[in-house]
Amino acid sequence: RILMYSYIEECCNDPGRKNLLVSPGNFEAQLKYLADNGWTTISLDEVSAGLRDPKILPAKPVVLTFDDGYTDFFYQAWPIIQKYRVKATIYVLSRGAAIAPGFYMSEAQIVELSRSPLITVAAHTQDHRDLKALNETFQRQEILGSKQALESLIGKPVRHFAYPYGDFNESALKIVKEAGYDTAAATVIGTRNNESTRFTLRRVRIGNLPVSWFAAQLAK
Repeated sequence: RILMYSYIEECCNDPGRKNLLVSPGNFEAQLKYLADNGWTTISLDEVSAGLRDPKILPAKPVVLTFDDGYTDFFYQAWPIIQKYRVKATIYVLSRGAAIAPGFYMSEAQIVELSRSPLITVAAHTQDHRDLKALNETFQRQEILGSKQALESLIGKPVRHFAYPYGDFNESALKIVKEAGYDTAAATVIGTRNNESTRFTLRRVRIGNLPVSWFAAQLAK
């Protein structure tokens, strides 16, 4: 199961954000449920290896992914992740801090997170532009440019990617592969992945709902 989160924050008045958030209390309850019920959080590097050989994965693997690199991840989600010692992937914009300082995590915050063995820093383009609306030249700038910028920032390989809005076309898919990513995530809803979905990973969007709902999503 690959779980998809956006905001970890208390309910707000913005309808767009309200539909994409999970409160810190619900998020902690979800992590406690995973710990109490035998789920093992794994990194996307482990997913990549497991797509080739599923036998190497734990009995109940789960991946936590967070899109966009919002500041609330650093202040709200990160302390809870540390408390439960779970692994998580953050798909960040390489120019996020330049676009909206304080809304997206700063470069210093991304670097700090990258130093933890619990966190995988992954790319989400430079500017969160819809790749289907761009020609190949601009797609390459967004896909490859974000990888190069993040690798320069954190001093580590960036092997994983997520398409903004989940949108891609054949040229974007080709560039992702050429750029050297190991996986790419879409917003296709689903719980099963295999080698054929390596560059269109299916995920489960997690809502701000009771743990019973969360458990039901994992059971699918």
